[in-house]
Amino acid sequence: MKPIEAMAKAHWEADTGHDVPWEDLHPDSQALDFKRMRAALLALAEVELPRAAVVTTGPLGMTTSPQDRRLIFSLILRSIAEDQP
Repeated sequence: MKPIEAMAKAHWEADTGHDVPWEDLHPDSQALDFKRMRAALLALAEVELPRAAVVTTGPLGMTTSPQDRRLIFSLILRSIAEDQP
């Protein structure tokens, strides 16, 4: 299962108002949810990171600039969004 599929399935299952399980959902409806998750990821890739994410220390945090961490975060989100199910 690709990350975008896992996100869409979790989102669907978190909404208790559905009578149809994710697995039985029409492929067109699943595709619409994938599109929504993709749009959310791409929007998230463009926003300012919380300070805690920018100043994180650790193996990479000690040697990576805040600008590089922002770029890495954006690249990760974009790669997940573009990975088609």
